[in-house]
Amino acid sequence: MAADPQGNDIAAVQIPRGGRIAVIPRGLLTAVPTPDDLLDPGFTLPDGFLDIGLLSSDGGPQWSEDPGTTVTLWDHDYPVQITPPVVRLSFTTSEQGQTADLLKSDFDAVYAVFSEERFHSGSIRRRIATHATVESFTADRAQRGTVLGDSFTLRAWDDAEVGGKPYLTVWVGG
Repeated sequence: MAADPQGNDIAAVQIPRGGRIAVIPRGLLTAVPTPDDLLDPGFTLPDGFLDIGLLSSDGGPQWSEDPGTTVTLWDHDYPVQITPPVVRLSFTTSEQGQTADLLKSDFDAVYAVFSEERFHSGSIRRRIATHATVESFTADRAQRGTVLGDSFTLRAWDDAEVGGKPYLTVWVGG
């Protein structure tokens, strides 16, 4: 579909239809998928990754980035980054099981985290962070008529395995 007279193109709108999140303890990761691997429409995760399972209805994985702190030096009027950007991945599971239990068990452990989002257009967005730690966990409050879940926030750290960044993103097709 072509853009309308105002330049709006409905074909450029990505409407999610599903996806997945999977984790593996970093020490068990034998091979980090390359960008070329992730671009393959038939990509499968290496052995050992554990699916998080069903997510609650509030949506898929939420990747966010805080730009860090910059100060301007008084004598040189020159900006200096004093804290690095902080990248987080948040999600709420609706399925209790071994993967959620693993993440709850050790906040000092390091994980590789993979997320995949599939869109109605046929596009797929894949992200992988190879050095992530659990920053917070909150058990949902039971409410009549709602799905009970566990909310997690993981922090992704810069890692040479993904080009010295916190994570790698690729778009497939569409």
